[in-house]
Amino acid sequence: MEEKHLVMNGLSNLQFQQILSIMNNTGNAQTTVPQANAMVTTPGLLQTPVIMPSRLILGIGAIDHITSSSNLLIDSRQNTILPPVIMPSGEWAPITSTETLHLNSIISLKNVLGVPSFKDPFFLSSLDDCHGVVKDVFLGIQQALNLVHNHFLEEFCGVCQLMKKWGSPTVFFFFFLALLLGAFVNWVDQTIITSIKGHEKSPSIIELPLKRSLDGSIKEQSRVSSYPVIFRPSNLSSTACPEYFRWIHEDLRIWKSTGISRAMVERAKDYAHFRLVILKGKIYVEKYKKSFHTRDVFTIWGILQLLRLYPGKVPDLELMFWCEDRPVILKKDYQGTNATAPPSIFQYCGHEDALGIVFPDWTFWGWAETNVSPWKTLSKDLKEANKRTKWKDRVPYAYWRGNPNVAASRKQLMWCNINVSDKYDWNARLYKQDWRAESKRGYEHSRLEDQCTHRYKIYIEGRGWSVSDKYILACDSMTLFVKPEYYDFFIRSMVPLQHYWPVSARNKCRDIKFAVEWGNKHTDKAQAIGKAGSKFIQENLKMEYVYDYMFHLLTKYAKLLKFQPRIPEGAVEVYSETMARSHGGLWKKFMAETLVNFPSDTLACTMPPPYESRTLEAFIASKETVTRQVARWEKENWKKFN
Repeated sequence: MEEKHLVMNGLSNLQFQQILSIMNNTGNAQTTVPQANAMVTTPGLLQTPVIMPSRLILGIGAIDHITSSSNLLIDSRQNTILPPVIMPSGEWAPITSTETLHLNSIISLKNVLGVPSFKDPFFLSSLDDCHGVVKDVFLGIQQALNLVHNHFLEEFCGVCQLMKKWGSPTVFFFFFLALLLGAFVNWVDQTIITSIKGHEKSPSIIELPLKRSLDGSIKEQSRVSSYPVIFRPSNLSSTACPEYFRWIHEDLRIWKSTGISRAMVERAKDYAHFRLVILKGKIYVEKYKKSFHTRDVFTIWGILQLLRLYPGKVPDLELMFWCEDRPVILKKDYQGTNATAPPSIFQYCGHEDALGIVFPDWTFWGWAETNVSPWKTLSKDLKEANKRTKWKDRVPYAYWRGNPNVAASRKQLMWCNINVSDKYDWNARLYKQDWRAESKRGYEHSRLEDQCTHRYKIYIEGRGWSVSDKYILACDSMTLFVKPEYYDFFIRSMVPLQHYWPVSARNKCRDIKFAVEWGNKHTDKAQAIGKAGSKFIQENLKMEYVYDYMFHLLTKYAKLLKFQPRIPEGAVEVYSETMARSHGGLWKKFMAETLVNFPSDTLACTMPPPYESRTLEAFIASKETVTRQVARWEKENWKKFN
């Protein structure tokens, strides 16, 4: 058999020998091609791969028909390749010879495989044409495997011009397929292994974390990542979303009939901290002003992770984001006969007198400035902390720790402390938090998982809405919820006396005293309320649901847009790699901890329908009725003993 010695353009002999060594993983350049019977309908039509121990099965058959005879099998233990038989133009071309390939001199694969000549489907008239063809082949494999670095294309494109001289697309296809598979062996970061049973197709889950050094820091990879660009879950069933997802419909209702124009988005620019654009699966950000701490950074980081969880599923959109504790756009400014359409803006909380789209807050990915861990980690720590002390063995008082200087309501709360009052013990144990002093002490008194020690915990807003609600509610303690003015994305579906105990803002001390006395007399009921609130948070506020809330909200928001999103001049593309690399300390640690390493293997939860008007009104009215009933109990109790 004639051997054809090829000049590898752009590659040194040493580089090529290293590649060959990688391909068969034996240190030599010899690969055996045994006889096999298989077929492929169209070169380049690839199936989703399934990674098995020491064996890669890459489907190349038709999409609706995969059998064991239509797969390319590579057995790394025996260093053998079973190439599929080519079926050009409907003709069979069975493999009839078994040869040993000395790859260091490259024997013509056309002669080895005995493939008949037929018209080339690729016309390679230039290096550019060649590069395009290689890209087509590579992208097909990348979408299936998502495991080969893009710089591989540049390394091997010099071979293209030589390939066209061979006169066979079969040779071209399998040569590059072999090289790509060789690169796959070398550059896989991590693979979650699945198996095949019979003829069932079970797509593998490919985990591609950012490269990490031993100290846990993130090293930047190529900006053109090999991360999946298409969402292919193996489990096509879907669970129902929690009830609070219904509020997505309510937050967007004001724009339901008109849609959202570019003018509406642009009018929010005067308030926004940043503009975020999603275009073809990429994120672009234009910043307008600095947010408090790094709220904007972790909010953007969270959206980046959403795109990694559901690659290719989040639609193109353009939005403005406000990063403060209170809404900025008031309803009264957009009412009346001559009122203009309200601007659309995303924010962390809402108010009954304000407009805006409520979005999960930055602390779900960590609050580095206060040493508060990402929610996925912290929620588990809180759950474990609840097991340390039985509820009835906890301190029988109401606990609160925070900064009272941010709001008058919190300063008033401090008057309920036993050290302040000389007449009553209001059953409250309140502690001032000095964040500067805590940072110097290493936050030794600020660990939230160490604060689940009392039967009752108090939630009270600060300057506006507070991120602390989820941490307090997750402690199994009966939460004494001082009537809030603001709400976040999940709290609206929680119910008084079922998930928490309502406390009036006007009579805080009296209400707290009564709630503690009631709970200590009815320990089973008080414990049940605490457990129900904690269960709501632990089960309905898992990070999977947080991401699903973001996904459904952004998807429905995008459907309302009446314009084509575009990248503004001042915007920059952001990547998980570059964001993590540009920060240090806890910021980088939290980003590494919350990095989504692989796409979801399941569909997003199924959205519940919107509330009917009467149903929503009845739900809100029932909550108000319960709150008023508790206030009457407290008033009657106060009169009875005073």
